[in-house]
Amino acid sequence: DKATKLPRLWLPTAAPVVPGETSWPLDAAQRRKLGKVLRLRRGDALRVFDSSMGEWLASYEEDRVLAKEQTREPKPSIPLELFFAPIKKKRASLLIEKAVELGATSLRPLKTQRTERASIQALPAPGVTTAAVAASEQSERLD
Repeated sequence: DKATKLPRLWLPTAAPVVPGETSWPLDAAQRRKLGKVLRLRRGDALRVFDSSMGEWLASYEEDRVLAKEQTREPKPSIPLELFFAPIKKKRASLLIEKAVELGATSLRPLKTQRTERASIQALPAPGVTTAAVAASEQSERLD
């Protein structure tokens, strides 16, 4: 299937999606990823997804993405929580990436006797969210 070879982009949305009308503005990081990293040109196809809207075939339009047709319906995910002791920042990013790829819907850090203070302070880092989004984009998940 050609659609599965297209790049995926997570675009959270609350409003209903209308083919040919709904578009999402791209922030600077998303524009850089699509234009410079993935080398998409105006009109190139990609897939956008979110747990509430499912997955949509869309076209890249420089500063926005335009919805074309739905490829996958949204479906509720089975809740799967992962409880873990915080670890060093670089390793925590890998742990989060793999947990998301395996289907974890919630990650819960636990403070243990041997948890280091630096590990706890590193958790709300922006890289943690980035790792989870990247893993979701690569693993064909909708949430």
